[in-house]
Amino acid sequence: MPVEVAPIGQPAHAAAPANING
Repeated sequence: MPVEVAPIGQPAHAAAPANING
């Protein structure tokens, strides 16, 4: 599974944690 775990119903890469964003 990807490191960014999104809530059910959303794409995994649409809700990446802040630590990944920057």
